[in-house]
Amino acid sequence: MGLKDALKRNVRRLALAGAAFSLLTAVACLYAGHLLKRQLDIHSLRGMQMYKSALQTLMRAHENALNHVAASVRMAIDRGVNPEELQGILRTWTGTFRNQRDIREVFGSVYGYLNGNYLDGTNWIPGEFYNPKTAPWLRGALLQNGVHYSRSYLDPRSGKVVNAVSRVIFDEKGESRGVLAIDYLLNPIIEEVKTYRIADAGYGMLLDDSFSVLGHPDPGLIGRDIRELAGYSGIFGNPGELGDRVLKGTVYSEGTENVGVFSRLENGWYLGILTPAANYYRDVRSLTGFMILAGAILFPIYSLLLIRQDANRTRREEEARLGTRFLTRLSHEIRTPLNTIIGMSELAARDSGRPQSLEYLAEIKRSGLDLLATLNDILDFSKLKSGRFQLTREPYRIPELLLEVLRVVKAGLKNGEVVLTADIDPKIPRKLIGDRSRVRKILLNLLGNSVKYTRAGFIGLTVRGEGTGDDGIRLALAIADSGEGIKPGDLPGVFDVFYAPEQFGGHADGLGLGLAISRILCREMGGDLTVESEYGKGSVFTASIRQSVADWQPMGLFDLEREIQAKDAPPLDPPQAVREVDIA
Repeated sequence: MGLKDALKRNVRRLALAGAAFSLLTAVACLYAGHLLKRQLDIHSLRGMQMYKSALQTLMRAHENALNHVAASVRMAIDRGVNPEELQGILRTWTGTFRNQRDIREVFGSVYGYLNGNYLDGTNWIPGEFYNPKTAPWLRGALLQNGVHYSRSYLDPRSGKVVNAVSRVIFDEKGESRGVLAIDYLLNPIIEEVKTYRIADAGYGMLLDDSFSVLGHPDPGLIGRDIRELAGYSGIFGNPGELGDRVLKGTVYSEGTENVGVFSRLENGWYLGILTPAANYYRDVRSLTGFMILAGAILFPIYSLLLIRQDANRTRREEEARLGTRFLTRLSHEIRTPLNTIIGMSELAARDSGRPQSLEYLAEIKRSGLDLLATLNDILDFSKLKSGRFQLTREPYRIPELLLEVLRVVKAGLKNGEVVLTADIDPKIPRKLIGDRSRVRKILLNLLGNSVKYTRAGFIGLTVRGEGTGDDGIRLALAIADSGEGIKPGDLPGVFDVFYAPEQFGGHADGLGLGLAISRILCREMGGDLTVESEYGKGSVFTASIRQSVADWQPMGLFDLEREIQAKDAPPLDPPQAVREVDIA
């Protein structure tokens, strides 16, 4: 029933907690997903740069080879060699490149149109329908007046689809003497590009400078403009060149969502790498699923802990209420006959004249008052721990309070072997505002404690005050004695509840609640209670409390003996004071 009741009481809190968990999980998923996507994008850009560098290195090898041939040809032209010698140079370079490991798999031939003659390193003689002046490799180089990468075309010599890198040859006077070119096969390069991938799936593609497909796993797309394909409109929706930027977007191919990354090469072509979105964002989706699962597991655990905590708290409160109710009834049941015993003993003492009878009656009264003090301590501690009390704020005169307490304590000293002294700061304001009864309770507990454990020597009360700057004062009430003191090992437990009294000398009485109650009261008044003690030499208990000030006029000198003698009224019996302390 406890859990069910707790669940009913906390439906709203659980609903709010569930909403908070859901919101936190959603925010965490979004934030973590954003961070992970950034890492994936960085990883994809790094992968693109790596593949781009490898591809440009492979293609630059042909340009480097062309530069070597161009240097030899220009030197030969400057020497004035004839066409046969120029063709011999091209033939020699062709043989060299066919044996060079890094380009022999893709190398075609070295050829050119030089000094008005078509020369070929393979000794190929063109037919009458072949006009080198209209060939794309020659026209492209002349238009750019430098190095040119041609589009794919059908090689008339080998019947294979090739690409050419060509450049204009200048003599020593800077005049154009023709165009030199190298053919290379694109298929081996395209096959390598197809293997490029960023995740564990996907493929690469190659586009020329006009976005025509040069290489793609789907042969049906070769030669088509990539921008005309519907699946690529997300990334190429705005026609135009990419420039040097790297573009990333969504590409739909054969019903599959892909993440496409495209980057421009040095020769104007474009390298693209496509990765299925399911693979590309797999870690993001795994993390999101994990966080949602973690939230779904943690929320029931949190709810269960919340319900159990509420049920335990309710059970403790109920037990505390029952305990307080029991103590209240116990107090009523004990106080009634106890007050009768005390009252009857006082009446009997007045009517009896025999010394021995008076002694018996005094012992009955003292025992009754001790029992009443013990009962009050139990009730006080119960109410303090349950929090069912409030400090009162009323004006009181500090000199009168101190005198009242000290008269009670002095009357309790049974012999002249213990001297009671008081050192009161005369600058302390005479009228304060606070809970007078509880300040009195603290002083009586601490002074009474010293009376119990001091057989000879002294008990001294020192009171000092320090302004707090906000119409208040902090009182330091120090009670020193020359009693038995406390063993070092026992000091940490002095303020514990029901602390064993035999630790203080083996003859103490009471339940050990006085110091615990006093410390709680000091802390409620904005201070604390501390102790210093040396075993065999005595102890010093210092209570610090904060009080407001009703009248800043100093109280003046406080002479304990003079003040006590000035009072005509007989002193109160020491236990009598305890009877007045009842926290309601």
